[in-house]
Amino acid sequence: MTKTLTLDDALDITRKHSYEGSIDDIVTLSLTISRSKKVFDKSIYKIFTEKSNITPKIYSNLKKIGDVMDTLPIDVKQEVCRSFPPHYRTIYNLCRLKPEEIKTAVKNKTITKDLSLIHI
Repeated sequence: MTKTLTLDDALDITRKHSYEGSIDDIVTLSLTISRSKKVFDKSIYKIFTEKSNITPKIYSNLKKIGDVMDTLPIDVKQEVCRSFPPHYRTIYNLCRLKPEEIKTAVKNKTITKDLSLIHI
């Protein structure tokens, strides 16, 4: 059973997980941002975006990461998390690929932790 996301929970996640942190931090934060857009009404979502203290551009990039990661099956998501580099900008650019392309690139080891924006 999945717990319903509350504003307090979402804000707590933004305090504990930085977009400059580990891949798990980035993915957790991104999924929270993506899911909050889906479950919060507009007024609560606006409060969340303001109180998250993340610049609008970075917030938008993290939401895109979360949107893509949310489409992946759990086993693929775990594999991707083990393979993605721990840099939100690189992950954002990789998330421009279709989910199936991400899955294939991870499986073929085209995407690795060593990948950077220079390689994309």
